[in-house]
Amino acid sequence: MNGSITVNPGQNGASPFDYLKADINRKFAQAMGFANMGRSGSAAPTANDIADGKYAVWYNTTTSTLAVYYNNAGSIVQVSGGGGGVTSFNARTGAVVPASGDYTFAQIGSTPTTVVGYGIADAVTLTDIQTLTNKTLTSPVLTTPTLGVATATSINKVSITAPTTSATLTLADGSTLATSGANSVTLTSTGPTTITLPTTGTLATLSGTETFANKTFSNVPTFSSLTTNGGLFYGNSSGVLQQSANLTFSSANNGVTLTSSAIGITGTDANGLILQNTTAATVSLLQYSPALSFDASGWNSTGGVAVPFGFRFVLQPLNATTNQANFVAQMSVNGAAYTTSFFVTQAGTFNATALSATNAVSGATFKFKTSVSSATTLTLSTSAMVYVFSGSSATTWTLPALSGNTDLSFFIKNRGSAAITLTRAGSDNLYTTASVTTFVINPGEGYTVTNDGSFWLIY
Repeated sequence: MNGSITVNPGQNGASPFDYLKADINRKFAQAMGFANMGRSGSAAPTANDIADGKYAVWYNTTTSTLAVYYNNAGSIVQVSGGGGGVTSFNARTGAVVPASGDYTFAQIGSTPTTVVGYGIADAVTLTDIQTLTNKTLTSPVLTTPTLGVATATSINKVSITAPTTSATLTLADGSTLATSGANSVTLTSTGPTTITLPTTGTLATLSGTETFANKTFSNVPTFSSLTTNGGLFYGNSSGVLQQSANLTFSSANNGVTLTSSAIGITGTDANGLILQNTTAATVSLLQYSPALSFDASGWNSTGGVAVPFGFRFVLQPLNATTNQANFVAQMSVNGAAYTTSFFVTQAGTFNATALSATNAVSGATFKFKTSVSSATTLTLSTSAMVYVFSGSSATTWTLPALSGNTDLSFFIKNRGSAAITLTRAGSDNLYTTASVTTFVINPGEGYTVTNDGSFWLIY
């Protein structure tokens, strides 16, 4: 130590040795840079207790501990406690204070378990939920991320075009949106749109050419510029146009044409227009065909009103012991019920039930099939309505059965030179002025024979 030691005589009862000890402490403290050699307090010292750049031996009366403290530019640092201090550390001597790099984590007995424990408050951990601000991730791998509000141009090689303002893509829970084929798909809407897609199949377009298979048109469809190949089918998979619902062809000042080509002389039902009732008849309910109808409007000059007219053809099966049906023409005037105008039997008999002397068509001509025969035996049929005998030997002609031939009429003329014996079929009867089984037509005579349902009337 530099300086001298002064020994003063004792004062106030103190011995010279006490003054010597105090002077030695003062000189030692000055030499070591201590502000003083001993002070105490109930807490650690502050910058007010120790001058800047000075040491102090401090006794904490609360913890009963003695330690050396150093004032490092206003920061009080404890440099030793309870033991001897250091005079050098990391090649530094004298007033040794902590410096950066003095210690490593391996030299610290208890290391922090979190980044925050190291004093880094804004660190990002592996498991905690954090918010990244102004961060750039280069080629990241995101596993089930929750993006929230994100801005990206591509994810997993899928390019994303940002909308001008905003857009929403919503997928239902458990759903998958997938495309097939390396082609672009553009969906264009003109307003809020909800589309229900089938479980499988190909969607049709408005302007494209597609083939429909197994499709049902509900309600009343409208066909514009309809072209069909091989027939127009509605409601029937076998190719039959049927009346399962209303099907309307509407055309202003234009006709509707159904065309089939290359039929030749072997045409079948499939080559034409079929009106079909597919319901089977029962013993109590017959099933007529759909009607082929014609509607028109006339003018009543007396009443000064329009009068609707309807005319239709219907195939009407009969409830009979043999298979029979009539092709019937019916008329309706001014909305009244349809009544039969005429009909043709399946045997070819024409019955103009509404024709009379008052409503016959002026100038109308009817031609009847005529059969001329000289055979000695003959059975009449509906293939002709006029039968002429031209033979010279007596002959026997048999009429058809009454059953199934009601209203059937024949005209029989004998221009031969022998008599005709007209006879019944089975147990039927003829009638002149009474019931008979046979009737003779002599040469030159002619008679009309009519079936009234009970007899063959001869007149």
